[in-house]
Amino acid sequence: MGINKKITWWEPEFGEEEAKAVYDVVKSGYVNEGKHSEELSNKIKNLLNVNYAVTAPNGTISLFLALKGVGVGVGDEVIIPGLSFIATASAVILAGAKPVFADVATYDCNILPDEIEQLISSTTKAIMPVHINGRNADLEEIMKISNKHGIPVVEDAAQALGSKYNGKSLGSIANAGSISLAPTKIITSAQGGLVLTNEKEICETIIKLKDHGRLMRKWNFHPEIGFNFKFNDILAALAVVQLKRLPERLEKAKLDYIQYYEGLGEISEIEFFKTNFSNGNIPLWVDIKLKRSREHFIDYMEKINITSRPFWPGIYSQKAYRKYSTRRLKNTDEIASNGLWLPSGPGKSKSDIERVISEIKNYFRKH
Repeated sequence: MGINKKITWWEPEFGEEEAKAVYDVVKSGYVNEGKHSEELSNKIKNLLNVNYAVTAPNGTISLFLALKGVGVGVGDEVIIPGLSFIATASAVILAGAKPVFADVATYDCNILPDEIEQLISSTTKAIMPVHINGRNADLEEIMKISNKHGIPVVEDAAQALGSKYNGKSLGSIANAGSISLAPTKIITSAQGGLVLTNEKEICETIIKLKDHGRLMRKWNFHPEIGFNFKFNDILAALAVVQLKRLPERLEKAKLDYIQYYEGLGEISEIEFFKTNFSNGNIPLWVDIKLKRSREHFIDYMEKINITSRPFWPGIYSQKAYRKYSTRRLKNTDEIASNGLWLPSGPGKSKSDIERVISEIKNYFRKH
């Protein structure tokens, strides 16, 4: 394709099988959470080797449910990284708790265990590491801290479906975990999420909370207070088909990352984050840090029809969350200011990525 072809940062990819699956559910007349949602839960349980997988409308709600499942409530504190998508913090707020922001490592963007230890207080109810871009947080050290203080851990694995740590699937290791099926994830059902846990009590708490206070779906019998956070079979059927594509997409994500690294790794003003493929980590997106103006780079690429995307700002620096933190997180600020994602994903061909690499090299030759 010519240079005028638009190369977007990321876009989901669907085929005829997905369309037929959705059509069949609509045609059946039963679109509520039912057999397709159950099938998705069972497939995720088997894939990730976890005892329970509970569907939710989106990844934010699945994080909220996971937090409630481990007992987080009004007046509690939850320690989270300063660098993540905003949903990590908003789920804490939704649970009635206060987010406490810890700094992250500059080499992989993940929460620093030493920071967690220093931030624990008498009201700390949970620790919620985020496996940023499919790279595992230091779970070995985090679980030591958890066991030392008796504080449960919830893994935010929204960006890590298919990534592993020492042979175990991210999201399945701590007390509870959460994955997302949003449009920018390795597979998508447009929206959706699942809570993962190996603990029956946590699972039952979540099911009652998401389905009007009932554990079994019996007509108008509600022994506890709950809400409506059910999934639906239209999106579940879509996710089940997408799940078939997971192995090939994980392999493609790995190859995309390697292609960029081999093409750009010698440019001194580009820094790649530490990635441990041998331990099972697979970056969802291709992320880099620039050692010069990110905005100038993004504008230049946009003018030649290539879209890249800047990292999120540090959550604690966002206007809505400034009241929860009075200290600066140096590493978070550095990455948030210089990090960006390059085009990748299911719909990107090898030649698309070759063109992006070529244009980036041109940029650094000119500037």
